[in-house]
Amino acid sequence: MRFLITALSCALFVGCASAPKTEIQTVAMAQPVPLGKPLTPSKPEPLATPAAAPIRNRLVAANLSYQIDFSPQLQGAIDDWLTWKREDFIEALENFAHLQPKLAPIYAEAGLPEALLFGMAAKESLGRAHSYSPAGAVGLLQFMPATAMRYGLRMQDRMDLRLDAQAATRANAQYIRDQLNLLDQDLSLVLAAYNSGEGRLGRLHRAHPNASFWDKEINSQLPEETRDFVPMVLAASWLYMNPQQFGLPTFSSQHQTIQLTRPTSLGELTICLADAGGNHDGWFRTLRNLNPRWKPDQRMLAGSELEVPNVVAEAYAARCVDTPIAESAAQLHAANYPTSPSLVAYVVRRGDTLAAIARRVPCASFEGLVKINELKGPGYTLKLGQTLQVPRCG
Repeated sequence: MRFLITALSCALFVGCASAPKTEIQTVAMAQPVPLGKPLTPSKPEPLATPAAAPIRNRLVAANLSYQIDFSPQLQGAIDDWLTWKREDFIEALENFAHLQPKLAPIYAEAGLPEALLFGMAAKESLGRAHSYSPAGAVGLLQFMPATAMRYGLRMQDRMDLRLDAQAATRANAQYIRDQLNLLDQDLSLVLAAYNSGEGRLGRLHRAHPNASFWDKEINSQLPEETRDFVPMVLAASWLYMNPQQFGLPTFSSQHQTIQLTRPTSLGELTICLADAGGNHDGWFRTLRNLNPRWKPDQRMLAGSELEVPNVVAEAYAARCVDTPIAESAAQLHAANYPTSPSLVAYVVRRGDTLAAIARRVPCASFEGLVKINELKGPGYTLKLGQTLQVPRCG
């Protein structure tokens, strides 16, 4: 096995079975281990390949006593995450913590390491389930329309399943396992295929069957985006399993289902919950990630069920039911999302995408444009000269 994949196999799994932290905390700095020096995990334990993973997957190694050796590219990616992208990395950690109880079992069943899932989510979307790229990729794991269709991520009850973090994770796990079989169990090549297309990687692998992602025969033939993507995913995965080495915070979250006692929206709940539990960034992103079928401007009826972190469940009755801030939130929602918005025509121009139009039109949102114009995913393809209805401000 090539040294990087061997190294990351160890790093991805060390501590994977440990119990989640019970509170948000900052981990004290551990005695630093110089990068590039061998690091042997203490008391490695054998991992049996799950029944769901009959392939000889090198990620599920029987012996975890491998040494870790870092390539310059990987070290550079770790440096990026810890410096100018540190804020992004911590956001990804917190977003992923709220999704982890739902997503980690899916990867475990597929025989894949949780840290790999985090690394991909961190690089693709910072753990945001409602992420859209100008190229048409959507969701936590940024599936393109064609790949999404192949792996069952279609429209269901007027919802693009790429926005459902659990559905996207199942599709992603199957994709990773399929590509591991096709690319000689080489994780770095699989990640490159995920980013730039399996057709390209398949051709390169057949032409250079003994070359790794890091070898010039393959690396020089890949787009710059892919050459950046692979080490950034692997670096994020390594940091996820080794937060103590660089004093990174760790997060955990437990959820429950609540029943709404009055009509409300995710936006209104975000306002009335405010900084409940000490979350100064608010709860909008978490509520959306955990409840992908509800749009933020959509009012839910009393009796509707909502999945929320435990701390939100405790704050809901105190802050969001028959309180002045709840009434103010409802008033703001009604002003921002009138029942019959004033609409104007917009003619699609060359180079337009739905995401670009949503950014350009002050009162528009991607989800709002989809709903108003009854557009069909997952690609939401627009035609030159097509007329859309868009909301008018004021």
